[in-house]
Amino acid sequence: MGVALFFILYSLFFILDFMLFSYNWLKQYIDLTNISAQKVGELLTLHSFEVESIKKNGNDWILDVDVLANRGHDCRCHLAIAMELAAILGKKPKQNYQNLASQKITLAQAKLKPVNIKVQSSKQVSRYAALVIENIKVAISPKWLVDYLEAIGLRSINNVVDLTNYIMCEVGQPMHAFDYDKILALSSEGKMIVRLSRQGEKVVTLDGVERELPTGILVIEAGKKLIDLAGIMGGQASEIGPETKNIILQAACFDGPTIRRATKLLGHRTDASDIYQHNIDPNLADLALGRSLHLLKEVTGLVRVVQKIDFYPEKKIAKQIKLDLAQVNSLLGVELSRDKIIQILQSLDFVARKSDSDASAQHQSHPEAPRIVARGKLRAEGPHTKSIIVLVPIRRLDVVMPEDLIEEIGRIYGYEKIPAKMPYINLAPPEINQQAAYKNQIRQSLINWGFNETINYVFTPHLFDERRIYRQKGEGFTGQNGPSAVPLQNPIAKDKICLRMSLIPGLAQNIKNNLKYFSAIRLFEIGRIWCQNLNQNKQLIIHEKESLAGVLLCSDEKEPFFVLKGFVENLIQSFGISDIWFDDALAKDESAFLENDFNVRALAQIKTGDRLLGYCGELRDFAESSAVGFELDLDVLTQETISERMYEPLAKYPSSVRDLAILVPPKTKVGQVLGEINELNVLELIDVDLFDLYQGEELDDKKNLAFHLIFQSSKKTLTDREVDGFMAKIIKNLQEKGWEIRK
Repeated sequence: MGVALFFILYSLFFILDFMLFSYNWLKQYIDLTNISAQKVGELLTLHSFEVESIKKNGNDWILDVDVLANRGHDCRCHLAIAMELAAILGKKPKQNYQNLASQKITLAQAKLKPVNIKVQSSKQVSRYAALVIENIKVAISPKWLVDYLEAIGLRSINNVVDLTNYIMCEVGQPMHAFDYDKILALSSEGKMIVRLSRQGEKVVTLDGVERELPTGILVIEAGKKLIDLAGIMGGQASEIGPETKNIILQAACFDGPTIRRATKLLGHRTDASDIYQHNIDPNLADLALGRSLHLLKEVTGLVRVVQKIDFYPEKKIAKQIKLDLAQVNSLLGVELSRDKIIQILQSLDFVARKSDSDASAQHQSHPEAPRIVARGKLRAEGPHTKSIIVLVPIRRLDVVMPEDLIEEIGRIYGYEKIPAKMPYINLAPPEINQQAAYKNQIRQSLINWGFNETINYVFTPHLFDERRIYRQKGEGFTGQNGPSAVPLQNPIAKDKICLRMSLIPGLAQNIKNNLKYFSAIRLFEIGRIWCQNLNQNKQLIIHEKESLAGVLLCSDEKEPFFVLKGFVENLIQSFGISDIWFDDALAKDESAFLENDFNVRALAQIKTGDRLLGYCGELRDFAESSAVGFELDLDVLTQETISERMYEPLAKYPSSVRDLAILVPPKTKVGQVLGEINELNVLELIDVDLFDLYQGEELDDKKNLAFHLIFQSSKKTLTDREVDGFMAKIIKNLQEKGWEIRK
């Protein structure tokens, strides 16, 4: 069951190609007695391709089949679909690629001047085959031919053109007919050149549209005039008309990517280009020309082939794949006999022979056991055969490895027949992705505090990144010459030409975009940032890391920096990191930051121990309002969180809290005061929290800092006398710094 699901999901990765198929047309190649069109649609959907719809059309039914792109090279024709049905039903087809009625091509004595076809672009043309046929009678097509073509949405033009379309829809080989005499009028030497177009060349196609071509479109030229958009549409200059007596019948194999590129550039696609863009089997040309000659004699009378052109520099041969029979059953999860496997492969036109190792082993123990023949029916080999060599039809470009053969066997056998079984494996709980869990925790915390998450483009203009001033090298972004933005080789827009180095510019722009709607904004983003620099060996190195950034715009807060600082502290502490402190970014800068985004006079480093976590500061370009932001290195935060996970038992003894108010000069940092309080290394002092900051005229140009000091011992209950002693030491140390202790 699991393998079946894998193959179904695997198929969904391919783009679908819609094509119409006639139920009556299919009956030419397979006996569908007592099998309705609806049943045909059901079988194709279960085993091959999804049938989008089935519609009544007179005495016919039309099936709209979603042919997967990996089968576009061989299944966009009625014969291939009929052979799929034959394999599914276990029936022998009336016609197949080997015995399809066709005319043996024999050359008559030439009355016409030979045509000289030169292929200049051999990489884009793997084969170019053509017949010069005289004594053609162009007329209205017979009713059977018109009915088949119109049933699938093609318009009847004349018997010659209709036959080329019929062959394309029958065997999957696009064809085209040129008026021989019009070619000779353009080039007296009868010279046709298959080449790539030059910029500005023009061609008038069969639909009457003059098309100006870019460079690199595959075209055919006669004289100095373009007569064909190769693989897409013919030109008016060589069009088949009522006066046509002699034709050049083409069956070529053009390069798929070249044709697809041409259809995109020209904005024009046809049934032929849809087939060519998937690549096709070059050997189909022989079948198509022989089949065309047979039908031409049937609908136009006696015709004479006077010349055959065949450019085929590298002949394609069948691939050989060694198929392990045990692997088939192992992957499918069902026991299929060797004979059943061979029968399924044979029904799909694969042929097989024994592998050399199996052959020698078998002949030693079973000298009379028959061998598998290279062509024709596949026969049993004996009980000891473990593998077979499978010859893949050249038209099956999608089959390249044993797993492809196993998929073919599975879908024809029927995925619905494979029993559902629990896999025999050791189930272990998945490893927890810690960083993903931390991201979710961050999101939940910030959302609870009123922040909204944003997702910005990772692409930015150089404006955001080239104006960066980097002071020193930072953790994660290291190098001798300082980091720079990583440019894109193929930018999607003029303002998205490099990878972002920070999340702050995008968030700052989000605030600006929303200022006219809101007076208070809280945003955050989690995402990746990049930079590049030269290492010691002068090699360009690209760095990538995960980052968290947040911005805050306040309308009523006098000190938004401290509001945001509180959020940052609480967020980091929620990960069990208690050793958080803020340092002066101007004095010690160990990482890259945006001078054009932050006001460097109000910018702080966020640290844990000696490691830099990020920055917190006031944003620039917000003169009429106060906007602040922070950015944290999530990779460092994750590492610190993991390293700090230690178990500590709950305290047995109560804590004691003292408040301390200090008057300090206005430029004194809170971090300096905290450093002095902790300098005495009082082990019982477990925490110091700033709970108030005040500045006013009555303080004589000073500011008041108020702290909670929490004392606790793990060995006993502290007495008031002991706590008072600790406080006296701390106060004395602070007073020696010239700071005033308020009573």
